[in-house]
Amino acid sequence: PSVNSAFYLVSSLLHKTLGNAGDFYKSSLLYLAYTPLETLSDTQKQALAFDLGLAALCGDKIYQFGELLLHPILESLKGTAGEWLVGMLAAFNTGDIQAFEAVSAQHAAAINEQPALVANTQALREKIRIFALMEHFRDMPADNRTVAFSSIAARTSLPEEEVELLLMKSLSLSLVKGSISGVDGTFSVSWVQPRVMDRESVGKQLGKLQDWMDKVQRTSVFLQNETPEILA
Repeated sequence: PSVNSAFYLVSSLLHKTLGNAGDFYKSSLLYLAYTPLETLSDTQKQALAFDLGLAALCGDKIYQFGELLLHPILESLKGTAGEWLVGMLAAFNTGDIQAFEAVSAQHAAAINEQPALVANTQALREKIRIFALMEHFRDMPADNRTVAFSSIAARTSLPEEEVELLLMKSLSLSLVKGSISGVDGTFSVSWVQPRVMDRESVGKQLGKLQDWMDKVQRTSVFLQNETPEILA
């Protein structure tokens, strides 16, 4: 493990120097997988946690924050000047645009001190909308996988005429799969990128499972009641 730890540490430092947010993010998580947190000082943990958060936000192919949000290293930012970053990551992970806007407004000064975030302001707004889109699809019932552009527009805080572009971007990134009907103004979802689930997400899935079981039960009762008439 010590060899792997050293390798991924060097790899993460290299990618940080080169400005490769995505590769830095991957290497740093692998470094943490082989490195006991107790071997790092508080300063080291805080610096790495903050850098990981920035990389997650700015990485153009990172649309999965669950692994980082569940990692104990983020606990090191609690009570520090960088604690706002944890709130922003959580807002992205659930596609909560209102929470993102609230964190952005409340901590505008701190955000403006981060050149990477300033340079990616527009990209971040697009990214949070893609997260919101994926979460919207995940919340849909299994027996109704066609959604209107108007519904997507409301969930992503976009004008309805920009929804199709958002869908095309998400399709091109292989974050969702499905078919667009520009005529009907709908999107039929066949797949959404899975994400690491926290307790809240697990609770949502349990609720959806219970709904499905209730529908199966009602269908079973209906068929039992109707069988004599059908046979007659």
